[in-house]
Amino acid sequence: MKYLSDLKWWKQTATLVGGVLTALIAFFGALNVHFQWLTSDSVNAFVSLIVAVGALFVGSLATWLNTYLTSKKKDEATTVAISYAQDAATNEDAEYEKIKAVVAQVLAAQNEAATPSTDTTTK
Repeated sequence: MKYLSDLKWWKQTATLVGGVLTALIAFFGALNVHFQWLTSDSVNAFVSLIVAVGALFVGSLATWLNTYLTSKKKDEATTVAISYAQDAATNEDAEYEKIKAVVAQVLAAQNEAATPSTDTTTK
């Protein structure tokens, strides 16, 4: 469906259809079979109709996507961003607590090494 929203795809398809119809005109002309409705003007009109339908479809699809789906996606993106920020803050707090615990252990070890021992050892 992604290609249907591309106006270039519609133009290429219209050109392809126009080419096939033009080839049919040449084929039937070589066989001396003529249809009143199959002329170069009718082929050009049909190609223009295909391009117009494509433009209508692409414009309508773009409007619908931008109006309805974009607002829904914005709400989802906001929810995801908030949860991501909360997770990041939680992880940051956990890291901060780990660092505080390590600093407390280091300070306790330094205080223990700085205070003289009350144990007397005699040999």
